[in-house]
Amino acid sequence: MPAGFGRLWTARTVSSPGDGVSHAALPLLGLTLTRDPMALAVVTAAGMVPWLIFGVLGGALVDRWDRRRTMWVVDAARAVLLAVVAFLPGLGGLFFDTSATAYLPDLLGRDPARLERAKARLRGAQTHVRLRGPAGSVLPALGRAVPLRLRPARSPRRPPEACSPRASPPGSAGGSAPAPH
Repeated sequence: MPAGFGRLWTARTVSSPGDGVSHAALPLLGLTLTRDPMALAVVTAAGMVPWLIFGVLGGALVDRWDRRRTMWVVDAARAVLLAVVAFLPGLGGLFFDTSATAYLPDLLGRDPARLERAKARLRGAQTHVRLRGPAGSVLPALGRAVPLRLRPARSPRRPPEACSPRASPPGSAGGSAPAPH
């Protein structure tokens, strides 16, 4: 094989894990945002829409453009876009966390001991979830349905009996409505 092929193979090999992560991350991101199967399907399908809509046009354009330059420009643009996409949730997290901490005196009063306990609980929960997050990204390797089966256990809106895989949904035959709080 000529040296040019080795460079192309290396570039594609380096780029492929990013593609794989984005294909895995989109559905996982959808699961964190909603439990609605239709919304999750839309998020997952959105990754394939460019191929369906622009596949033929993209092929025609690539036939007219310098292919090496196209690969460089497109991969650089994807890297920048990924950085922006990673930045925006961080920025949102900054405003959410700051607002949550600033809201505590309105919610709990101005008792310093009570505020410290509340801040410690919030920080503990945040640290636990952040440490557990990377471990959760390996779950799809165990089987496609594992993250879906574990999702109810993480949801604060579900009653404990609904976390059992054999539990019927509330209101269905054999299911019971959650107890009022």
